[in-house]
Amino acid sequence: MLTQRKVTPQKGDLMKNWVFTKDGLYDALKWIAQILLPALGTLYFALARIWGFPYAEEIVGTITAVDAFLGVLLGISSAQYYKQKEGEQ
Repeated sequence: MLTQRKVTPQKGDLMKNWVFTKDGLYDALKWIAQILLPALGTLYFALARIWGFPYAEEIVGTITAVDAFLGVLLGISSAQYYKQKEGEQ
């Protein structure tokens, strides 16, 4: 799913050239990070309070941590994509 450009990384800059390059992959991951995971966390937390589901804080905390991590990866990918586009012009 993830691809990395065939560029020798600079020392100390491991993710410099890392970009999501599959068509639609970036958009799908962005939708997951912006819509699906926050909605899922909210739904579970609300239902856990109403129905007494176990581990509400732990599950919602995990969903939030995964969402934040995915957001960071998408931000890095987006920044590198636009940086590469500027370099091509």
